[in-house]
Amino acid sequence: MDETRLNLDMSTTHPVFDARFEYRDFTFYPQSKLVFKVFILDAVTKQISLYGQTILPLFLMKDSLTPADNSSTIFCLNVGCLQLKLYEKLMDEVYFDPNQLQRPLLCTSLLVRIVPAVCYKDGQPKQASEFPQDEWLAEGLLVPPPLYQEGYYDSTSCIPTISEIEHFHAFQTMDVLTTRDHLIKTAVEIKKVKTDDRLLDYLKTKFKVLDAISKNDMKPLDNMARFPSNMFGKYDSNHGIFFNVTHAQNIPWNGFTFATCCMSPPAFFYEGSIEDPATLILNINPDSPQKHPQWLEKLKVFPRRKFHTNLSLIVHLYEVVPTAVDFSISQEAWTLIPVCQSGYLLHGIYQVPLFNGAPSESVLRDIQSRPLLQTVTTLRKKKVLKLVDGASVFITIGDPRRINEAHNEQLERHLTFLPQTNKYLQAVQSKSLRSAIPPGIPSNDYVINVAAAFKQLITVKFNQRKVPVNVPI
Repeated sequence: MDETRLNLDMSTTHPVFDARFEYRDFTFYPQSKLVFKVFILDAVTKQISLYGQTILPLFLMKDSLTPADNSSTIFCLNVGCLQLKLYEKLMDEVYFDPNQLQRPLLCTSLLVRIVPAVCYKDGQPKQASEFPQDEWLAEGLLVPPPLYQEGYYDSTSCIPTISEIEHFHAFQTMDVLTTRDHLIKTAVEIKKVKTDDRLLDYLKTKFKVLDAISKNDMKPLDNMARFPSNMFGKYDSNHGIFFNVTHAQNIPWNGFTFATCCMSPPAFFYEGSIEDPATLILNINPDSPQKHPQWLEKLKVFPRRKFHTNLSLIVHLYEVVPTAVDFSISQEAWTLIPVCQSGYLLHGIYQVPLFNGAPSESVLRDIQSRPLLQTVTTLRKKKVLKLVDGASVFITIGDPRRINEAHNEQLERHLTFLPQTNKYLQAVQSKSLRSAIPPGIPSNDYVINVAAAFKQLITVKFNQRKVPVNVPI
């Protein structure tokens, strides 16, 4: 890291690196690439995180935008001003194939310029080390960058997606902080000493881990945290959340499994109010295993949810079994997932452990009024909440403005809330749900009848509370 480029007056949202590098090799491989990795000091964890990365082919085929390959004998320098989209993941860390970049970061890009080396009359390239810095401009070694607004940068790789268009206004209205203000606000180690020298020393110490990377030692990257993909914007109560319950794993029963979903607070479904009806998960896949049921529901949205520190989604599973007359609810399990982290909406697929039975009134009260995760941990230690051994449910959750990412299967799976045991990662053997359908009855008809029975059973179960339910169409 070049410590001379640390600038405390730099904006945290629009940083200007002002970095300049020279490459003066006699020969270059046609497939040479520039790999850019952007690191940040995470305001939440106070640690260095890999924010994003991108790749730029250094050479192109003649009269083409196609990157040169090893068989290329005639190729050209990829000269110009480029705006490159940053990505969360790179699947190929060996050949650095740009096609292996995955999960583009919202509204985030890097401005890069490639300039041909200026040469002496004999064709030998000049080098900055041969001249005083105040002569670089006159010698053609320093080419001032054009203003972005002037339109010189090629932005074809950064055409905004629907999600980015939705988020752009929120980014524009964000508070603009300088690096100095950001550090004073978030760096607890600095305490009362807020001089520029102290702030610069703090930054140098934090970014010391990057020294090895600058010397081509990539080991620090192995244990370095990645910037969480949900940390791109604060929770917006006007948009609320989208969610889906896709499947469960290692359920301790063999009957058909359905679910109810509601937000807490208010969790009115359990309190008897009619203001906030529960949502049913009904469309079960009869070809899925009995202990690993899958649901084929569409994404659902809970809009206009007022922000609350303990805002969470409660998912309640029910086993429905046949009786001599009709059907009945046999066993139950439930879970909850916090909607926000430090004011930011979670975004991804989360595997969450299940608790035995149903949430009691006292538990609902505690998870609404006390620190959420700490309260759940305390209730587990007191055995008020008992885990269903190895059982979990997969919940998709995110910002409705980014709902197209869920449709495109770009969401990452998170194991953050799972206990540290392999039981949750290994699926037990199970028969298909179709084996539970009596012979002679059409499968589709039976599944429809079971789902209808569950709707009726839930209505009866909460009839005294007069709680309606939202039935997906």
